[in-house]
Amino acid sequence: MNNEPPVVLVRTWLTLARQSHDVEARDRALEMLKEKIGSPAEIELYMKKHGLN
Repeated sequence: MNNEPPVVLVRTWLTLARQSHDVEARDRALEMLKEKIGSPAEIELYMKKHGLN
């Protein structure tokens, strides 16, 4: 991954992806994480690198 998305944006996507009351927002956040970071393993590495839980 050459151009990492900003941490604050990824934090927003993670918050939306973890909530359950708005399925459309959750699905879009998951889509953006996969599109901008990559596979679940790559997302996990990004989270560890930037101290996101």
